[in-house]
Amino acid sequence: MTEPMFARVGTFEIRPGTFHALRHRYIAECVPAVRAAEGSVDCFVLEPAGPAAEVAICTVWRTEADAIAYEASGQAAAMVDRVREFIAGRPALTSYRVHHGTPRQPDAGHPGAPAEHGG
Repeated sequence: MTEPMFARVGTFEIRPGTFHALRHRYIAECVPAVRAAEGSVDCFVLEPAGPAAEVAICTVWRTEADAIAYEASGQAAAMVDRVREFIAGRPALTSYRVHHGTPRQPDAGHPGAPAEHGG
């Protein structure tokens, strides 16, 4: 069995009215830097669906060791510094091992399924 991927989710409240600026800066400045790190699989911003929810930023790593090395390098702290002006309060960080099955393939009649060609 292979080692599971690893995810880190940082959650935090933001200053009112700053989500769009936070998202823009994170995508423009942080995403390229995180994705360039050794072992990075993906990273993204989760926008709250409700008014009282926190913003979440998720990074996904090939292995737990990759995530630990990224954190130890100081790069994670540098990314937080790039968006710190939008953060209200203290961020929380939670780590997860990612377990999933084979991605589902779209089937006929399901949105996203390839169009059938008549013949």
